[in-house]
Amino acid sequence: MTSISVEEFHGDIRAAERAAHGGPVVVVEGGTPEYVVLTYKDFAEMNLRSRSLADVLSMPPDAGDVVDFEIPQIKAMDLKIPDFD
Repeated sequence: MTSISVEEFHGDIRAAERAAHGGPVVVVEGGTPEYVVLTYKDFAEMNLRSRSLADVLSMPPDAGDVVDFEIPQIKAMDLKIPDFD
């Protein structure tokens, strides 16, 4: 993967476009990756990959650290038989 500085990118955008034909180009600002330049073909392939419903609905492994969820306790005496009349 190619990396260029934001200054290099602004100085020669065409060079970044040419480099993107060989794969993603990471644009670095202040030592931190900020942007990625890639061809539309690569973008479309990345976004059109078929995913299963389970993949789409799955939570990331560390989501348990973020989601605070407590299951309420239900007592048997709180349950009532519904009246469908």
